[in-house]
Amino acid sequence: SMRVAGCAAWLAILASVALLFRSAEAQGQGGGLEKTLTIAFAANARYFRAVVNVLEILRELPRRHEYRVVLFDLGFSENQAAALRAARPILMDELRLLNYSAYPKHVHDLHCYAFKPVVLYQLYHEFNTDLIWLDSGIALAGMSILAGGQLVGRPRSAPPC
Repeated sequence: SMRVAGCAAWLAILASVALLFRSAEAQGQGGGLEKTLTIAFAANARYFRAVVNVLEILRELPRRHEYRVVLFDLGFSENQAAALRAARPILMDELRLLNYSAYPKHVHDLHCYAFKPVVLYQLYHEFNTDLIWLDSGIALAGMSILAGGQLVGRPRSAPPC
């Protein structure tokens, strides 16, 4: 079914994250060195609970010091944005606003998803690291042992908004 296919896709993505961590470890990259991976996503107020769930699980992944988590604020309420800013740097490295005025009008229409390539391009060129995009509707259920003993998140359907 579509749900099973979606779960399989997220498991594959998360397993690849674990492989990237193992690859960095094999190359002798450890604590205190430059971050080798950027995990990014964007959301608005509707997805706040799902975003917090993802951030809490990402915090628990092994080798957290080797990757950067960037969240783009596409319309959180003032209270939600304040709570997320207060959670830095524990739950994420950065909370950013997208400068819509720098792009054509369709980028501001969230249903077009035109912001995604803009964000990915910006992050890739800014950090020059491997980059993983997480959809704001994803929710992670907890930790699971996959990919050669590495702990990675286990996806589940998003909680109701």
